[in-house]
Amino acid sequence: MHRRGEHRRRLHLTRAIIAAAVGLAGVAAAGPASAAPPYETEGSLDSIAFTETTVASGSEARLDATWSLPDNPATPAGFVLPLPSGLQGLTDAFPLLAPDGAEMGHCEVSATELVCDIDSGYIAAHPLNISGTFNFWVQVQTTVAQDSRVDYVFGDVSAAVTVQASDTPCTVDCDFPGRESEKTGVLDRATGEISWSVKIAAPVEGMAGGEEIVVSDAPGSNHALLPDRTTVWQAPGLIVYPNNVEGPGEWTENPDAEVSPDGGDVSFTAQEGHFYDVTFVTRVSDGGVQGTYTNDATITVDGVATTVAASVLRQGGGGTGIGDDVARFSITKAVTGPAADVDVPEFTGRYSVRTPDGDVLDGDFSVSADETWTSADFPEDSVVHLSETAPAALPGIDWTTAEFSVNDFVLRGGESTPVTLTNGSALALGTFVVSKRVVGDGAVLLPDDRDFTVNYTYPAGPGYPAGSGSIEVPADGTPSESPALPVGATVELSEETPQAVDGTVWGDAEFSASSVTIARAETPTVLLTNSLTATDPGTDPGTDPGTDPVTDPGTDPVTDPGTDPVTEGALAVTGGGSGLPTLLTAGLLLSAGIALLAVRALRRRAALA
Repeated sequence: MHRRGEHRRRLHLTRAIIAAAVGLAGVAAAGPASAAPPYETEGSLDSIAFTETTVASGSEARLDATWSLPDNPATPAGFVLPLPSGLQGLTDAFPLLAPDGAEMGHCEVSATELVCDIDSGYIAAHPLNISGTFNFWVQVQTTVAQDSRVDYVFGDVSAAVTVQASDTPCTVDCDFPGRESEKTGVLDRATGEISWSVKIAAPVEGMAGGEEIVVSDAPGSNHALLPDRTTVWQAPGLIVYPNNVEGPGEWTENPDAEVSPDGGDVSFTAQEGHFYDVTFVTRVSDGGVQGTYTNDATITVDGVATTVAASVLRQGGGGTGIGDDVARFSITKAVTGPAADVDVPEFTGRYSVRTPDGDVLDGDFSVSADETWTSADFPEDSVVHLSETAPAALPGIDWTTAEFSVNDFVLRGGESTPVTLTNGSALALGTFVVSKRVVGDGAVLLPDDRDFTVNYTYPAGPGYPAGSGSIEVPADGTPSESPALPVGATVELSEETPQAVDGTVWGDAEFSASSVTIARAETPTVLLTNSLTATDPGTDPGTDPGTDPVTDPGTDPVTDPGTDPVTEGALAVTGGGSGLPTLLTAGLLLSAGIALLAVRALRRRAALA
């Protein structure tokens, strides 16, 4: 039979061994990678494709993919890629490397899914345009009766490949043609062990018998022999496999073979009609970093040496990732003083960003009290200068200070620099003035040092509470000024009842304005008028109203009323005969009254001056 049949048999056996190894690896690795952590931000798979256009059913295939995260992702962030039916992952773990070689993420492959975690620290430093690539290996388990195009769906994207039929019955050149010396290897990804199989050449009839055979193994770098795993296998003849391919079969371990203590050398004597394989096992010592592992073997049959070599590619995945090194800043608005209690319009200002390349990027910001404005992203190491536009004027409040907590600062990559802009404020203040005027015929009796109490009240207003107080206003008309009060306050005025003045009665108080509004540029002036009335306006307020101002009213103002006002014993005067004394008395009273009125008038003028 043709050698093609043996080649197919070997391919079939190799696939079977790999499938078994992968299955065990998947079982071993499914635990730690089966549950992805809960992600605040899920990445997206943007594309995926097979590196080969055609793969055989049961063989391994590599997939290349691209991924990305949205800008400013919340952490933890990552993505999970379930594998579709027909593909089984080859257990693996690999880093996602940034351009500088630093690990920015980590991926694990199990039999059923691929899980990638993106490093939170890297995200914080590179929050924008985060994306990358990865590749991993799967076993194609889809079976087809004939070569078929299969589309494997991974969520929103898919990968198509032509799957070749396998294990179909052999119909041409299926007989065993004999074999040449050969070495092959299979890597168990779960354990890191490589099983190397050395096939010893033999004709169709098998060995002649009696040949002295020595096989020495020489592993390459970064993997070493496991001494107790070296085994010599023997098959007594040929069999036909289920796919109708003929080849050596019914393999058993050769109990007579001698193995060196280090497991690197075996020796045995061949039996007639037998076929022989030797298995050496090595273990990878670098975690799979090297990728490709080599192994040579020297086969000596009756002193004739033949060298065979093989290499194993660790079909491991890998990946990359990158994000932009950018930075930003934020401005939080704080207001102190009375303006903090007032609905203030937005505050505005300007920023100027000078990039490391010397470009100047200017812009505006607008922020309300107790809120935060966040800038766009700028290159790291840019320098930022901030300024504020004068805030909108408020009716009864003055802006005092405006202060940035930091200014002319450098933006650090992956960070947002917080800035607080604080505006201080104070109430605008003003006063009012009250003057006193007293009118009425009792005013002359008011002591000059008498004060009057004027009370005031005002309700709460923008930035200030309700308030009240009093001022003392002198009787002599001197103006009295109030304490400083909030501008815009409407002040209601009232007077306490004045202190009583003997011989007088107070009338109602009258304000020229019963309320005033405190203003910035002017001082409201109020005149408070009080009337004071003498209790007996027909008498001299300076004497006892019950007596005559000159003499006892019971007597004649000149002589005893029982005598003649001229000469005693004169004839009585009838009619107007007694009018002269009366006229004299009236004249005296009139003169005294005029004098008193003049004094009162002088006092009143002094009070009003």
